[in-house]
Amino acid sequence: MSLAPAPARGQHLPALDGLRGLAVALVVIGHYYGEVPFDESRHGLVFLRDLSAFFTGGLELFFVLSGYLITSILLARRSSPNLNRVFYTRRLCRTVPAYLLLLLAFLLLRPLVPLDTPWTAPEFDGPVPWWSYALMVQNVFMATLRDIGPWWLVVTWSLAVEEQFYAFMPWLVRFSRPALLPVLAALSVLLCPWLRWFFIEHAGNPFAALYLLPSRMDALLVGAGLAVLTTTPAARDWLGRQRAWRRGGLFLFGVFYLGGPFLLVSAAARITASTLLGLGFGSLLTEVLLEPESWLCGILENPALLFLGGISYSLYLFHLPVLYTVHALFSGRQPLHRSAGGWAATGLSLALSLLCATLARRWVELPFIRLGRKWEYLPGQPSS
Repeated sequence: MSLAPAPARGQHLPALDGLRGLAVALVVIGHYYGEVPFDESRHGLVFLRDLSAFFTGGLELFFVLSGYLITSILLARRSSPNLNRVFYTRRLCRTVPAYLLLLLAFLLLRPLVPLDTPWTAPEFDGPVPWWSYALMVQNVFMATLRDIGPWWLVVTWSLAVEEQFYAFMPWLVRFSRPALLPVLAALSVLLCPWLRWFFIEHAGNPFAALYLLPSRMDALLVGAGLAVLTTTPAARDWLGRQRAWRRGGLFLFGVFYLGGPFLLVSAAARITASTLLGLGFGSLLTEVLLEPESWLCGILENPALLFLGGISYSLYLFHLPVLYTVHALFSGRQPLHRSAGGWAATGLSLALSLLCATLARRWVELPFIRLGRKWEYLPGQPSS
């Protein structure tokens, strides 16, 4: 199979939507069926939970994709005189409306819910200040207070990490040489595991290891580095000639991914898992970018993954609030899989989450995305 040319500016690769759909599927299945307590005396269910352990790494895949897509946009418009203004405007239109909808639902429901019951207290209360969510710095407070805050909003820490990453990337791309990004990616692969080890073993603060940008930007920078390598002709040609090594890397990633839930028994292994997942998903993304007509892209372009990819942002935001709410209405407690009713409540939560995400995508996300596209990048001098 011959190496495909680099995508033209604005060209859409459906397989990237499929990767995004895969990422959100991994996250939702992991949260719904891997983390909800169940009756451990039933060995069949233990087997199901072991299987759900394979549905990990969705967040690292999101980070790799975000790093790649954002950096690709910035590289293509690097010399535009209004780069920062248009970039930030479009990002605000893309990410903020659905996020504000989530915050609004939380703020409207919180006064109506008694906070003295076993399930409502952790879901709607916590020491993380509400205004930190509006400023996208909740991850910093989670780390400093060593608390995840209200469960309803727990997934938003990763959005804060991405927004903080977006804050400096336009400046970095504009005022540095593109070749710096792969170097930074390589350095992050070495530095981020060390930072996580330092926060956990020396500072005694696993929250900092999990939620702060410096300890979680390796996957983002892997994606950014790939954006440079797959659009620079010489680097892309070199990657294309390394097909055997690329396939070998994918094979090793598959071995790690399938065996990871059973191999990650030491603290050191757990500390490096995020970086290894970022590198592995980076290798997967590389195959998609270099060979868009391959069987792999054919799998990623199936209608189910493309549908999930389209609604992935809203689905990621709302899947846990829906899960907590449905279980509270069914049983008056936190999600549990200890009866047929608990499993039914989770199944209903999944269906409602898909419905909510579809509606939010159509009526909230897309109108604002179209609004953001009214701001256009001005042409600039060709970048070196």
